[in-house]
Amino acid sequence: MVGGEKITQRLREKFLAAILRQNIAFFDVLGAGEITTRITANMNLIQDSLISKLSLTLYSCSNFGAALIISFVKSWRMALILISAYVAETGSMSFFSSLMVKYTHKSLGAYADGSTAAEEAISSIRHVTAFGIQDKLTDRYQNFLTQAEVYGLRSRIALAAMMAVMNGVIFWIYGLTFWQGSRFLVVGNVELGALITILLATLTGAFTFGNVAPNFQAFSTGSRLEAVSGTIELKNIRYVYPSRPDVLTLDEINLRFITGKTTAIVGASGCGRSTLAGLIERFYEPLSGEILLGGHDIASLNLQWHRQQIAIVTQQPTLFATTVFENIRFGLIGTEHENAPPSAVESLVFDAAKKANCFEFISALPKGFHTSVGERGSLLSDGQK
Repeated sequence: MVGGEKITQRLREKFLAAILRQNIAFFDVLGAGEITTRITANMNLIQDSLISKLSLTLYSCSNFGAALIISFVKSWRMALILISAYVAETGSMSFFSSLMVKYTHKSLGAYADGSTAAEEAISSIRHVTAFGIQDKLTDRYQNFLTQAEVYGLRSRIALAAMMAVMNGVIFWIYGLTFWQGSRFLVVGNVELGALITILLATLTGAFTFGNVAPNFQAFSTGSRLEAVSGTIELKNIRYVYPSRPDVLTLDEINLRFITGKTTAIVGASGCGRSTLAGLIERFYEPLSGEILLGGHDIASLNLQWHRQQIAIVTQQPTLFATTVFENIRFGLIGTEHENAPPSAVESLVFDAAKKANCFEFISALPKGFHTSVGERGSLLSDGQK
């Protein structure tokens, strides 16, 4: 039990670490709610399997093996006949177990989609209220729950059918034993005591064997440049989003961003401006072509080091649910100032706030730089964010 808890804890840590190392394209397919649901539901399934199901499965398999050995020792002829019951049981278990796994997976998927819908609605509650779409989003969430319920019911039906077949196998064993056993008794191929022993051993094996069925990074390696010229070139770039594979977002794009020169990309909404920024950041990987930084293909560069060379300000700033000070201090992670003394960190944070022209309004907040901004900065206005 303790081992199962420790293994599950490590799996949760590794799962989250692996999720955070994925390319951004991964999150275009899976929503935040679906990911959190998978962390909870899948890890709970693994934990349940490790703590209870694994020990029960080992116990059942050992009993089955012992029953089979006893049956062959007492009468190999009778044992061979009764093996047909095990074949039928194994076949039914495999078929119905595959159905259970299929429908359970779909049920969890529907629950995950519902979690994503709920997370989106709650995180955008102001917009939801402003547009008066509470009922529509509630219906959308209910639809996902209904899908999950349907798949869950199908999984239960498959389980019930499997248990029915397994009980039928038990009666099959009784019938075969009494019918063929009586014939062997008449001709003297087996004794009554051995026949009863085989019957009990076979039933024990069938019962215990039946218990088995219900139990069934973006890479950061690469080189680091000693000096960065800053010139960025895009050569013959083609790209499509995984969530929209039939739409070619970028087609044979060639661009050059020269060091020391301000370059603006202008275009209609959806023309691929944000996609270009994501490709340079290596949030995504192009279908074809290459992106060069100072003449070096960024695909060959250390990913963490590459992103540390780039400063990005998005149209909609994202703040973490902590203080203003901590949100600004996050910008020091991965730099030579990351482990600087507290006094030096404070000075750097204040300087950054002054350069961004936000030092005065931050100082005017109830607790100044130590004011909590709320989830996604909900306690600040859009202008302050």
